[in-house]
Amino acid sequence: MKRMTTAFILATCCTTLMGCMPETATDMQHQALPSTAPYLSLIIPKCAKDKTKNLEILKEAEKRIEPYIKPVGQHLTLSIESGKEINISEDLYHYFARKIKNHNRRSSPNKFPRVRKNISETASDY
Repeated sequence: MKRMTTAFILATCCTTLMGCMPETATDMQHQALPSTAPYLSLIIPKCAKDKTKNLEILKEAEKRIEPYIKPVGQHLTLSIESGKEINISEDLYHYFARKIKNHNRRSSPNKFPRVRKNISETASDY
């Protein structure tokens, strides 16, 4: 009886620790998310409570979409094609896609004009 109890406790601990490993926990979370998570969509704000609710919805949507944002050099990429994959509305998906697109545009090295180094170049413009 004592051996069975010890074996049961050891098996439970091992199973729990295996589930807490970052790779395992995130993979299991990503697979289970669409079927268990409620559908998220913003509501039309009519009062302060609705605005607060929308902020909570945005935070939850950000938690869902964050694991699918991958850095590639200085740019970010979104590895999902639609909000349906993570059970959020298409409006929320496009909101985050626009945010990523704006970030990529701001971090582009070609955004800034060439800086002139020679004084003679500036003098010739006048």
